Formats: sequence, C-alpha cells, structure tokens
Amino acid sequence: MTIHKINDLKVYPLLPKEEENNIRFFIIRHGETSYNKKKIIQGHLDISLNDQGIEQSRQLNAFLINAISESEADIFLSKNNVDAIYTSDLRRCVETLEHAIKDSGRLEDVIVTDQLRERHMGEVQGMTRFDAEKKALAEGKKSIADYGESIKQLQDRLESYFLKTIIKRSIEKNEKNVVVFSHGAAIRYLLLRLFNNDSDYLYSKLPIEQRASLSDANSNDSTLHFGNTCVNVVDYNKVTKKFDLKLMNGLYHITDDSIKLDDTSNGTIV
Repeated sequence: MTIHKINDLKVYPLLPKEEENNIRFFIIRHGETSYNKKKIIQGHLDISLNDQGIEQSRQLNAFLINAISESEADIFLSKNNVDAIYTSDLRRCVETLEHAIKDSGRLEDVIVTDQLRERHMGEVQGMTRFDAEKKALAEGKKSIADYGESIKQLQDRLESYFLKTIIKRSIEKNEKNVVVFSHGAAIRYLLLRLFNNDSDYLYSKLPIEQRASLSDANSNDSTLHFGNTCVNVVDYNKVTKKFDLKLMNGLYHITDDSIKLDDTSNGTIV
C-alpha cells in the first residue's frame, strides 16, 4: 500500500464539525467487475464485483482513513467521521460500500437509491463496446450514445437527486461530510453538469500524472475516465450555492500496474 502517495487527499480531509458554510462530498466509483474487464457495457445490468474489484474496495478504506488518521484499523465511513452515505442500488456499488465499510455496522443507515444508477444504455447493454459500435454503425446511429437514456436525461436525473435530495437533506441536518457511491459515466456527467459542462475545467483538476498521461488527448468529456474506486472531492458552499472541485479521480490506493486510464481495463465503460 503506497500510503505516502496520497498527499492530494491529505489536503482535503473531513470538514470539521464546526464548519458553518460548506458541505464536503466524497463521490466514489464502484470497484471493478468482470464486465469492466471485458469492456462490456453494463448500464443498469446488475453485475457483481470481480476479485480485483473486491480488493480495490478493501484498499479504499485504508486510502480514505489516511486523510484523517494514522491507524488503518479506523473506519473512514464510520458515523464519527461521515454524516451520511448514499449509494446506487446496483450490486457493484453496494458491494464496494460493503467491502470498504468493513465491520463498522454502518450499513443500516445507508441510503440506497436507483437515482444514482449508471446511464441506461438500452439495446446495447450486455454487448461489448466493439459490438455495440458495429451495431450503431449498421443501424445508422452516430454512436452508441444514441441508445438508451440520453446524456441530458442522465444529467437531469443525477442533478435533480443531488440538489433536491442529497444537498437539501444535508442542509436540513447540518451535515458536513457526505459520501456518494455511483458509476463512471454517472460521475463524469454529474460533475460536468455541476461545473457548466466545462470539460477543460474538469481536465485541469485531474492529478498531474494523469494529465501528463493524457497529454495527447483533447480535454473533452470522452477523455475524462474515472477509474474503479476513484475518489472525487466536491465542496458545496451553502451561502454562495457554488461548487468547488477539490480532487478528481484520486486513485492513489490502486497499486496494480494493469489499471490504466483508458478503456483497456479500468476506463469508464458504462
């Protein structure tokens, strides 16, 4: 475990209880599934984590707890640290949470919702990316994005739930630190919507080494891949009603060299 590499998260630990104006959100993608590995489009299909996804989820707690504690025996997601936890109801998110939360007994008050699900991909769910693209071409579609839930529908669903349920509840209950488990494309398009669909801005918030690895790519939303169990930190100011993206695609806990920032293994395959 390369704990010393997570300085970026050290800068953005939990907000203190006496914080008056801000709420901090830790938005986390689920661990790897066999469909991710095989580049199969999941959408709303309910796929479990594979062995690597389970290990990623177990490493996640050590990564997060290091921001606030020197003891890996502590639980970042305990009630003492985190005020609320939300998760997509799909198995890959729930299982990621279960493995990350360990034996804290926290599962009983987790809010599970279908509103944080991945984008529904219609007819191409269950198909490899390659076969889906061939199908789209044969059927005169511009891309596989023409199937299922539109990007606007996805963003409307996610933004509505985030603003009208999660943030509203956090303000009412005076919550300071909230964790949200969701999916790669869902996180990408939620962040894009929260930050005016400015992909250049999001790209600039990637850790430096990731920006370097993507230097030959255009900073558009198609290059904004979110690795399995990546951590994204977003602050919301209750006074100004503005968001501040503190950390995007934090993957310092992942030590497996096979994990890349493209679609070969750990890229955002919905």
